[in-house]
Amino acid sequence: MTRKSFRQEFRLPDLDLHAPLQKFMRTHPHHFLPYAASAYIYHTERNEQKATELYEFAHQLADEYPEVNRPFISLLPRHDQFFVDSCNAELSELVPKTIWTIQGLFYSTHDDPSPIDLQSSVVRLEDGDIIIINPLQFNRQKNSDEIIESINSLGDVAAIISSTATHGIAIEECHKIWPNAKLFGTHEGNKHGNPRLPWSGFLRESEQLFEPDLFHYQIKGQNWNETVFYHPATKVLLGLADLGISPLHSFRSWSMVAYCLSMGMWRGSKTTSIALQNYQTIMITDREAFRESWAGVLLLDVEAIVLGHGGILKGNQASQQLRESLLWIIESSQGLSLFEKIYLPPLYA
Repeated sequence: MTRKSFRQEFRLPDLDLHAPLQKFMRTHPHHFLPYAASAYIYHTERNEQKATELYEFAHQLADEYPEVNRPFISLLPRHDQFFVDSCNAELSELVPKTIWTIQGLFYSTHDDPSPIDLQSSVVRLEDGDIIIINPLQFNRQKNSDEIIESINSLGDVAAIISSTATHGIAIEECHKIWPNAKLFGTHEGNKHGNPRLPWSGFLRESEQLFEPDLFHYQIKGQNWNETVFYHPATKVLLGLADLGISPLHSFRSWSMVAYCLSMGMWRGSKTTSIALQNYQTIMITDREAFRESWAGVLLLDVEAIVLGHGGILKGNQASQQLRESLLWIIESSQGLSLFEKIYLPPLYA
């Protein structure tokens, strides 16, 4: 998955995505995981015949060699999880008449064959209007008409907010559904890849747009300009998009399972309820600003945390779980080696 990203990002069409897996197959011929990973690559390349053959062989290996594969069996993909194209988005009420979450699929490109899990948040303001944070492409869900109607039944959509630079593609689709809603982002530099949209503005911590209902906190010192939101009346923290993922969540797409594995967040019996990707530290441009931003967020009185890729942390331990996932930045000293920068986030999570 990482090599695929490099091939797309740096336009390396000849980069062999299967090469690293071939050695794994020769060395560990009875393990299902390299065959499942190779099947996934073929699926993303739209070679469904080869993907199906390798997917079925991976399941055959898991059945024939249970002892060898038992430590990794939770990574064995289900058919609906692996060949996911579209599924029903689910709206759930988190706080009665105030906060809802919507779990569905997020497409990183217009023709993305392997969408990932995403969880949007809907907040009702005191005036009855609602805002959508970290939006999905609601019109691409299997039950698109139903989910859009459900959202409209909650109130008038006053604003749609992309809480991180990398999730902005859904804003364009949402604007088609709710053309009168104000559009807010966090990345003014590239306008989330949609410079022609009628943006109403880009969030700054010095300008709180929805107080006293909702406050936003910028996580400064990192490339993606991620912003989190706090609803003081209910003590709910919202909008953690890429700076807080739960590898224990039951994902709808195997893309997210593979992502958690490749980014060091899945660690067998030591896997935690929230973790950060192992590349986060090389995305940090100012460690002190990043540390200070999180220090302010961790002072909030939080009873629930909505994670942008699925899952909700609840109870008195929610803040502690978030804090523990950030120990590598909160308590670490400056001057870490490159190896430590990549290794420490999953180690401390």
